[in-house]
Amino acid sequence: MRGAPILVFAARLNGLQRAITDLAGGYSSATVEGIVYAPTDLPKLYALAERWGVKAAIEAIQAGAQSYTYNGLTYTRAMLRDLFAMDQEFTARAATAARAGIGISYARPG
Repeated sequence: MRGAPILVFAARLNGLQRAITDLAGGYSSATVEGIVYAPTDLPKLYALAERWGVKAAIEAIQAGAQSYTYNGLTYTRAMLRDLFAMDQEFTARAATAARAGIGISYARPG
């Protein structure tokens, strides 16, 4: 019998959402996966949350869910191809930003 799938991006997204809430609520810093962010980093964190939301949806659907809801949007199994395209777009944007020296990182390795 298979156990429940481990949904890595959903867990990562929860930690990221806590950090966003803290920073938006007036905290001077918040840590996400060992990286300390300040309120001025909120735009980066919102972009990262959008990326991880898509990755969490892909992960959940591939693990057998019929749909995944994040930030008021529901992604369904029928949208899986679109989710992959969105993920590729995020990867391309991150690569472009890195080449431009902007330093936006959408995900930590590992």
